[in-house]
Amino acid sequence: MKTFQNISKLKKTVSGSNRLSPHLLSVSIAIATLSTTFTTEASPWLETHDPFLRSDLLALSDAGLLNSPVNHYPLRWSMIGDELDIVHQNNQNQVSNELERAASHLHYALASAEYGRGNRALKAVCGSETPVASGFGQYSKNEWGATASYESMRNSFAFRVTTGYAKYGEDEDFLWNDSYLALNAGKWLFSVGSIDRWWGQGWQHNLILGSFARSNPDLSVSYIGSNTILGNWGAEAIIGLPDDASTDKPSTNKHSAFRLASKPVSFFEYGLTYQSWFDGSEFSDGDKQTSLDAKLTLPAFDKIYHSVYGELASSANSFEPVAWLLGWSGQFDFAGQTIRLVLEKQDSTSEKDPQSWENNQYPSYSDGAAKTTYELDNSISAALYLQLQNDHSLSLIAQESEQNNKTVKTLQVSYRLPALAGMLHFGAGRTDNETNKDETNIWTGYEFRF
Repeated sequence: MKTFQNISKLKKTVSGSNRLSPHLLSVSIAIATLSTTFTTEASPWLETHDPFLRSDLLALSDAGLLNSPVNHYPLRWSMIGDELDIVHQNNQNQVSNELERAASHLHYALASAEYGRGNRALKAVCGSETPVASGFGQYSKNEWGATASYESMRNSFAFRVTTGYAKYGEDEDFLWNDSYLALNAGKWLFSVGSIDRWWGQGWQHNLILGSFARSNPDLSVSYIGSNTILGNWGAEAIIGLPDDASTDKPSTNKHSAFRLASKPVSFFEYGLTYQSWFDGSEFSDGDKQTSLDAKLTLPAFDKIYHSVYGELASSANSFEPVAWLLGWSGQFDFAGQTIRLVLEKQDSTSEKDPQSWENNQYPSYSDGAAKTTYELDNSISAALYLQLQNDHSLSLIAQESEQNNKTVKTLQVSYRLPALAGMLHFGAGRTDNETNKDETNIWTGYEFRF
């Protein structure tokens, strides 16, 4: 029977394809059978919830083992599923242990998506304050709350229903975020729902479309292809409904975006994005923005797989870049543990003018929270992501940002470990603000999949 298009050919990969080395197969099976609490999600995409899976994916990309772009999330499994069999390389001895481990993590997530492992979930979080945005893969945006979800995938469609009750900002309410319905039509995929999106290369910063705020309901259509000019590429168009924009900013109660992501050569990938905000009846009169992001893979040395990347974003009334982001990220093994380092710098030019936007404010907001870091005048961050061999993982993020002549310093740490038949999360954050009182947030979360 034909499987859902986004995860085709997985059974061949995990059940003994003649291209799969016995050693890598044994590693994959061991992780799939023993690491039952590994955080996965049974969906057509690799989503924005797990920075460690993204880290593994980026390591394979920087090692030259993936020919598809990895700068667009949710990332369709069909773009990378076949390539996760990294031993398609002629010389299998060139595949290091850390790359085998990264591939095994992703193979397990892909197998979970196909076979429906962990498609029912309970999740709870409780903190002392509203969490400060930490960038890609933030565990929760709620001060406290609990959700339950059910997911199913068939040959031609997939869906997830998520509901719960939580405190977000100053409000307490029921929520349906993280729900979707996706329809498969070959290389086309149609979806409707409210899921987090992360378009671009950054980790702590995003100038295009990020998941710092709650997700919004939207309609999406995407297509994937391959040719000699673009290489492996994908395109997606969405029309969304930003929460409460109709009352706060009447001219921006609709959002549309189109993105092309391409990897024409093995060491370079890029993305082009065009966005507009409008009131539903005047599509051509709203704010517009163009942006470009790119990643350049650097030569590996001493089994360090790394790359440099950047993003450029325009104002509302010109194609001239007014905000930019530069970053470096690398992954390596130390004493058998996997470490990723991320360094980022965001800045703006003298041409950046808030008055160029409707209501003098960049319109990429949801429930009063910015979806991106575009409005920051400048910012610098450093992050460490540590994956231990026992499935424990730790992230440490330090950031200093300036906006409207006000400086904010944040330091955040989070730790997760398999426990109680699920995954336990612990975190703490410290915010130093020049104008408001300093805040310390301590939180814990628990996720159970069955």
